[in-house]
Amino acid sequence: MRLSTNVGVKETKLFQLRDFLGIDTYNSLYEVSPNRSTFMRNFIRKDGVNHKRNGWKCDTMFSQIEGIFSFRLYDEQEGKDVDKLIVCTTTGFFEDVGEGEGIYFSDITNSCSYEPATIGELTIKTPEMFVYNNKAYFVGCGEYLVYGKYENNGY
Repeated sequence: MRLSTNVGVKETKLFQLRDFLGIDTYNSLYEVSPNRSTFMRNFIRKDGVNHKRNGWKCDTMFSQIEGIFSFRLYDEQEGKDVDKLIVCTTTGFFEDVGEGEGIYFSDITNSCSYEPATIGELTIKTPEMFVYNNKAYFVGCGEYLVYGKYENNGY
């Protein structure tokens, strides 16, 4: 496959801001001075100099988050404590699986591996969590839920 090498240079523009004092979120829109901005999400004034805010990458989007729980459980196979991070939304639970760099979440809402404990629909409102006997107990979900290892299989 051949690509065209007849590529033109895109025209650029240079803007200079004199006496710009950054964003003003305190005053109303009608009271902002001419050298202030009312809406400038990516500009920060620091030490008298304007800086562009660093960008970010969104790895995961959730519905309404009801709780974020960070705790440790002892893993007998690894012989040490393992950090766990679980996000509770209005629709379910998500566990940080930590693959590669960054935070990656897996939906564990319907991942019950203990047959007698399967539940129907969750009604999640202001959940709370406590750790007891190497298991995490979640209350405030219509049922109480248990996260941990059982003798016959994994989490």
